Amino acid sequence: MTLALPLEADLFLPFVPDAPAAKSTVIVTVYGTVRCSHTRRIRHALTQVGIRYHFVNFDLHRETRRKLHLLAGDNFATPVVHLDGDWLLAPSIAELQSALQRHGMVAATKPKLTSRQAG
Repeated sequence: MTLALPLEADLFLPFVPDAPAAKSTVIVTVYGTVRCSHTRRIRHALTQVGIRYHFVNFDLHRETRRKLHLLAGDNFATPVVHLDGDWLLAPSIAELQSALQRHGMVAATKPKLTSRQAG
């Protein structure tokens, strides 16, 4: 789910790098916890395609979690992924890939055919 947060949201979210920033001008930040399986999947997917990102651990940055929760309201879910103004709340891998494509960070790829589709 993509969420439109006010521009002020960028002003009070910490920029705490877990990995060096990518060479791309688009900065990717993942907010979540290390124990959240969905956050781990999103981080793994980014790593698999070679996208470097910043990770903000909500266990260490509770105030950030509180502020994001206030902004998102009832829609709050983890992980939260921030890509150059786009806020994704608990995105699926497909939603993340689509956002990365919109920002030119990954090339659009054709889906692989499965044995059922080929027949």
